Amino acid sequence: MQAFFDTLENDPVFQQVRVLRVESDQVTLGLPSPALANYLRLYSRELARQIGDQFGHHYDLRIVVAPEAFYQSTEQGSRLAPAGRFSEEVCTRIKSSAEAIEDDELKRSLLALARRIQR
Repeated sequence: MQAFFDTLENDPVFQQVRVLRVESDQVTLGLPSPALANYLRLYSRELARQIGDQFGHHYDLRIVVAPEAFYQSTEQGSRLAPAGRFSEEVCTRIKSSAEAIEDDELKRSLLALARRIQR
């Protein structure tokens, strides 16, 4: 179904659409910004009709915002990684904040986050 959007070369918005999930009656489409997602929502009925004509099945469309980093991580089959390196100061602040938290599960999660972004 991704090829359907890739072939719509005359519309730059459709070129940015990513098919995130296809279920029996619903297709989830992702766009990198809220403005583009809202633009596509305006045309969702017409788009659903075109998809139905193309594939011979009516799908409800779900349009969500998903940043480019999400597309790259799902295409590679890995989990979403942090956008870049963080300063040592940021990591230290997260660690010190975690140490002050009484909730053990939250503390472990914050410490794991600090270790992950420190790499």
